[in-house]
Amino acid sequence: MLIGIGCSNSSDKSSNTFFGGKIINPKSDYVILFNKDKVIDTLFLDKENKFIGEYPNFTEGLYYFKHGPEHQYIFIEPKDSILIRLNTWDFDESLVFSGKGSDKNNMLIEFFTENELEDKHFYNLYELQPADFKAKVDSVEKLKLEKIDEFLIKNPEISKNFIQVLNIAARYPLYRKLENYPIAHKRKTHSENFPVIQNGFYSFRDDINISIDSLKYFIAYNDYVMSRLYNTVYQQGLQKHTDDFTTELLKTINTNINSESLKNTYLKQTVIGHFYRKSSCSINKDSFNSYFNLSSNTDDKKQVEKLLSDVEKLQKGT
Repeated sequence: MLIGIGCSNSSDKSSNTFFGGKIINPKSDYVILFNKDKVIDTLFLDKENKFIGEYPNFTEGLYYFKHGPEHQYIFIEPKDSILIRLNTWDFDESLVFSGKGSDKNNMLIEFFTENELEDKHFYNLYELQPADFKAKVDSVEKLKLEKIDEFLIKNPEISKNFIQVLNIAARYPLYRKLENYPIAHKRKTHSENFPVIQNGFYSFRDDINISIDSLKYFIAYNDYVMSRLYNTVYQQGLQKHTDDFTTELLKTINTNINSESLKNTYLKQTVIGHFYRKSSCSINKDSFNSYFNLSSNTDDKKQVEKLLSDVEKLQKGT
């Protein structure tokens, strides 16, 4: 049951969890709180562009809130009282958390904004040789791990689940750069061949589970997993925008992802995403047939079948 702050029937408000804040230059009159793909609450702004929600029996975990076209993550634990303040003109950079539970979320958003800056910094570094590029990644990772250690010393009672999320937010965008390196280096150097990768370049993979269904809506995790799967197919010499690449990627997803739910999600994203990126409405029957054979989600298959039906109508001159 979701209730507003002014109408709680709870006799012990201290056991409830609060999420609220203020939006500067709002894009709409509400904020939506999500857990995975489910709406937890729709929180309307008052005349001062403030909002608040109160929740009994809240479940710890990674959530995200959306306002206008943008969203951001928030880790909430029972009895937290988290307030946000953000300006939509500079959404991520202006976002600040306050209240009980704010320290962990300020740390999380700090890593998120750092990752955006690092994407720009690393763009030119893809020209480096593998060992030099790996050294650059390792040096940045070392600084992030030191920052996490300092945070944990100051917050010894922090949730183990949050520590996992924080490590993913800090490290997986760096690991994604290592997965992207072979194809990015080839393009940047205009080489016909992929660089020779030394042993240990992908040693971090030993500690990563790419089949955690509960993290499929966390972009740092999702982006890393897909980059790793793409890298696996690139190494076979296939070009990204070809039908053979799509078919092979579907097979790679099926082989490497153990979670059925996560596998179905990636299969659907791939077959539809690759189709939309093509400049024509031609249908690659092999990739779609592979999708229908590999996916176990009936609803997803019906959506894809509807897409194919619509495309066939368009091709008849409509």
